[in-house]
Amino acid sequence: MLVKMRTRSAADASLCRRPRPAAAGALSLLALVVAAGCGGAGDEHLSTSLAGRILYVSNRDYSFEIYSMDIEGSDVARLTDNTVWDNMAAVSPDGSKITFVTTRDGTSDYELTMGIYEVYVMDADGSGAQRVTWDEAWNLDPTFSGDGRKIVYKSDRNDDTPGGSYNIYVVNVDGSKITRLTRGDDNDEHPVFSPDSTKIAFVSDRNGNKDIFIMNPDGSNLVQLTHSGIDSNHPAFSPDGREIAFASKMDGNWEIYIMNLDGTDVRRLTNEPRADMEPIFIDGGDRIAFLSHRDNRVEIYVMNRDGTEPHRITQIEGLEPDTKLYLSAVP
Repeated sequence: MLVKMRTRSAADASLCRRPRPAAAGALSLLALVVAAGCGGAGDEHLSTSLAGRILYVSNRDYSFEIYSMDIEGSDVARLTDNTVWDNMAAVSPDGSKITFVTTRDGTSDYELTMGIYEVYVMDADGSGAQRVTWDEAWNLDPTFSGDGRKIVYKSDRNDDTPGGSYNIYVVNVDGSKITRLTRGDDNDEHPVFSPDSTKIAFVSDRNGNKDIFIMNPDGSNLVQLTHSGIDSNHPAFSPDGREIAFASKMDGNWEIYIMNLDGTDVRRLTNEPRADMEPIFIDGGDRIAFLSHRDNRVEIYVMNRDGTEPHRITQIEGLEPDTKLYLSAVP
């Protein structure tokens, strides 16, 4: 029997390195919903909108779960408490919905942990989870369109080649009309819609290293934005759609940068010896939240849009693990 060997990005690979909890056949990472038919995790702060809050994932309770907090790092609310692999959360533009990926539809122990990821949508309080894709594939990195009607994501659903490759797809939130936007044997990932839904930025290694590209929502008019010859990742549109924040190693270390929509006027916003990653715009676009390793562990920081006044908004509590991943917010 032939087994397909997939080549994964660092983020994807992290999905396959978590210890198995005590419950048999149950693994949990970036959990965003609870068992089918249940609501959120019972936190008193749960609400019907995530506007004005940051969505993130943490293993502070010894399994990766989804949390939200206000943009100053207070009023932390745990949204999920699950025993399967849920992952990669993104909030809708109006704050009412969350899209994520999950292995909950697997039929074997392998599929419940590592085998099949499908895209889901749920309400902001963790209730009403609905399956969007039915591909029995690795469907990852989902994010909403600017009007909240579509989800763009990466998938290997049409890849049968050894080593695997991802392409970009778009689907209606109800699961109808899946459209393939990119083609090829390379890996395309981290797609994001512009606020007006007229553009999609994404990352591709089609030229060797990872660069940021932009295209129309039908896959046409593809333009490469970064040309440093060094990996760039995690593009995020500003709320006005004029700029893109991103992470890059162009100066030797993962730092946060910002550029115009056409790739010009690249400006470095952080300058730290440890990695800064995953920028998102918050507070109406006036500030940027990001993940940083500068405290010898992953913490969430906020800075002004020009890179000034960076400060940590999450706190280390004791020696317990508290890794944070996959930031998302309503700008």
